[in-house]
Amino acid sequence: MSLLSKGSPRPAKSSKPRLYTARFDPYSTGIRYLLSKKGIDYEFVYINFQDKPEWLPELNPASQIPIMEIGDEIVSETIVIYDYLEQKFPQVKTQPTDPYLKAKDKIFIDHTKEYLSKAYSHYWAWVMKMDKDEHINKDRETHKLSLKARTAFFKSVINGSPDVNAGL
Repeated sequence: MSLLSKGSPRPAKSSKPRLYTARFDPYSTGIRYLLSKKGIDYEFVYINFQDKPEWLPELNPASQIPIMEIGDEIVSETIVIYDYLEQKFPQVKTQPTDPYLKAKDKIFIDHTKEYLSKAYSHYWAWVMKMDKDEHINKDRETHKLSLKARTAFFKSVINGSPDVNAGL
């Protein structure tokens, strides 16, 4: 798959679900895992975020990924895509049905998203030769405490959304 950037044409409609992503996007990793768990045959398109295609705001006005496109339906934001796929393809359950557990999972995902954002930015800072090891270790310890607080559905037989978000 090629990397689409400024000047690249928008891909033609597909009969398969399509995930717009970047090669090392941590938010898309969970969606790929979820699609795989549900047995959904899909394709993905890499977006160059240093030189974004002009048509990207047509899919998401914020020009952010991930973006899920199924026919004429276009959905963005990681958590929204999880819920959308769960309802669109209900044959394989990946989220709890109990409202309380679902709420706890969303809290966990919110904390994971915050950790991933920091870890991802620290990674790129490291790539740019900026030392952030102390901050990474502190964030990692905070995240471990969050993991210990949420174990009832985590890594269960039916992988719930925290498992998917964490790529487990």
